[in-house]
Amino acid sequence: MHDVSELQVFFNPKSVAIVGASADPKKPGNTAMKNLVSMGYKGKVFPINPREKKILDFRCYDNLLEIPEQVDLCVFLVSAELTMKVSKELAERKARFNDVKGAVCMSAGFRELNTTVAKQREKELVQTLRDASIRLIGPNCLGIIDTYSGFNTNFDIPSYKKGGLSIATQSGAFANSYLFWSGGLGLVGLSKYASIGNMADVSMAELLQLWKDDESTRVIGIYMEGLSNPAEFFEVAREVSAVKPIVVLKSGKSALGATAVLSHTGAIAGSDAVYEGEFKRAGIIRTRSVSEFYDTLRVFEKQPLPGGNRVCVLSHMGGPGTICIDEISATPSLQMAKFSPETHRALKEICAPMANIGNPDGYIDLTAAHYETLHNQVLKLLFQDPNTDLVLQTLGPSAFIDQKLIVKEISKAYESQTGSRKPFLNAVMFGHFALETRKGLEDAGMPTVEYPDSLARVAGNMVAYASFRRKATDGAGEGVAAES
Repeated sequence: MHDVSELQVFFNPKSVAIVGASADPKKPGNTAMKNLVSMGYKGKVFPINPREKKILDFRCYDNLLEIPEQVDLCVFLVSAELTMKVSKELAERKARFNDVKGAVCMSAGFRELNTTVAKQREKELVQTLRDASIRLIGPNCLGIIDTYSGFNTNFDIPSYKKGGLSIATQSGAFANSYLFWSGGLGLVGLSKYASIGNMADVSMAELLQLWKDDESTRVIGIYMEGLSNPAEFFEVAREVSAVKPIVVLKSGKSALGATAVLSHTGAIAGSDAVYEGEFKRAGIIRTRSVSEFYDTLRVFEKQPLPGGNRVCVLSHMGGPGTICIDEISATPSLQMAKFSPETHRALKEICAPMANIGNPDGYIDLTAAHYETLHNQVLKLLFQDPNTDLVLQTLGPSAFIDQKLIVKEISKAYESQTGSRKPFLNAVMFGHFALETRKGLEDAGMPTVEYPDSLARVAGNMVAYASFRRKATDGAGEGVAAES
């Protein structure tokens, strides 16, 4: 593997040349420029377009060789047919000035077409840049976002809040959809985004190695279709999982899906059973659905790891509470907590006579006799109980409940924890009717999901990873990643 420190240029270049920059607001070469500016990038920007004098107040150049200052990184936003001309020009510039370190090729029309011409085009692109010691991300990708440096080549995402999630994806559109979905409510904060497309050069393993020591990355998300060097990836992943969680959504499980993967990024999906075994050995959390992938990443980004697997469920609605418990019972990594006698007595004193307390163990249904401050009082007891490791809550905004006040009371209870905090997850029901509750909890650092069964699956993922992490830290190293 290469020295991964050289990949820093993709996330924090001092200067960037954009080949195919455009003054036409309907073209990707224009929106990519706008998004770079809106993200707050402070480096130098050199648009390349022989038909323009200026784009967004940046002087345009006819070609890469004309730029009189240092160029760290080059972005390709041209047709596949033009990429060889650009790559040769880039190699010539490197020979003259010894400055360019990396290239991001967002053009499509390479190995994913599965034709002899397209495969040869990709091979020549990689070899030309490799001979010039220029690393390549792509082709067939949506590029890079780094919210901390403000660097952004993505032509769909204009800006995004900073946070602890770094995501590597073989589908730029899939990762973009996550950011669009989560952005409005601030459901997750982003550190880095790398759409790597065909992975013709820079690999997922190298990104994992780079992000292992990245201080702003708390959790790593991967959308995976296939790997060209699985042994390298899983060797690195085992090392990284001992430090921070890796969450994967792997497509191409079926024969038909594998065919779609080949035509998307040219990846070979490989045997799903082999991947499954390697994910477990490496401590990687494999999620089974898009929603589980989304939610698991968000929870790791915002919450601490649990100290054990004992979970309690607080609800004021019997149906959702039961659904959550059903999923807990089907999740091997979880068990229901058993309240201490002191907690049980205190709960009996403050809850209504019809409330269900501890039947089954670890379950509380407040019924409709709930109110804002009662949630505060009950949660404080649950957080203090030494027999509880995680707290799950299902919420539906009853007509008589003040959404702002219940968020305030829940937040006060969560903040009352002393020492190491216990993870606290909420399912907020009733969709847009509960928008104020959901946004308030998210803003206070308490992640929310939409469905009660999702609570259990995500909690199970947290517990399974925490168990792997403890074993890895103790030197055992053979944890079991979560299954859903």
